[in-house]
Amino acid sequence: MSQDLLTVRNLSVHLRCGGGMILQDISLSLRPRQVLGVVGGSGSGKTTLGLALLRLLPPAMEQTSGSILYRAEDLAACSEVRLRALRGGALSMVYQEPASAFDPLYTVGRQIAEALEAHGDSAGQKRIVELLVMAGVKDPQRVADSYPHELSGGLLQRAMIAQAVSCSPGILIADEPTSSLDVRVQARVMELFMRLKDQLGLGIILITHDLGLIRHFADDVLVLDHGVMVDHCPVGSLLFSERADYTRRLLEAESL
Repeated sequence: MSQDLLTVRNLSVHLRCGGGMILQDISLSLRPRQVLGVVGGSGSGKTTLGLALLRLLPPAMEQTSGSILYRAEDLAACSEVRLRALRGGALSMVYQEPASAFDPLYTVGRQIAEALEAHGDSAGQKRIVELLVMAGVKDPQRVADSYPHELSGGLLQRAMIAQAVSCSPGILIADEPTSSLDVRVQARVMELFMRLKDQLGLGIILITHDLGLIRHFADDVLVLDHGVMVDHCPVGSLLFSERADYTRRLLEAESL
């Protein structure tokens, strides 16, 4: 029996008006405790892939072919009620801009509690504090009682990670999770992802334009160029001469 958490086969996404292609024939798989890096330039379809996996494509886009299986359950066949249970409970996402992901009108603790309550957890204060501690927050009660604008980018990112893992998902999709952070905070956030991966058995999809992150933290890499998968290989194979031209150009740009 397959041990894959996620199996994607020939996934294509197009614009509804005009039919322009956003993703074409993307296939991948993800195991527990595996980090799959998704890399490519701006407009390559990285974020669209993450949204498609969660069945959260914007109204202007539609999945036109392919299958997305979570532990052999076909997400395309799921009702909206079932999808609400799977989002957060099976697949969760950490967004690029934590300040935009949180509602400015509510405290961070209240918003973590809402995620828990949506999945049937009474979300006591002790549980919220435990989640923030797990995410490496040193003053969890203060962070829980704070509004988003009162916290630094690094603390907001940790709070969003706490919210994302609050319902014990199997898969965490991290969309450019360190792009708005300084270098030292980036390293701490990535170390946190790796610790949670091992501690919780997460499979992680790391979406980034930064090949340095991929080479240090990912097991395998999927390279996108304008919605087309041009490479899919173990990270250790990236330097091999037979890699696709686009991958080689990315590596050369990184070395400049």
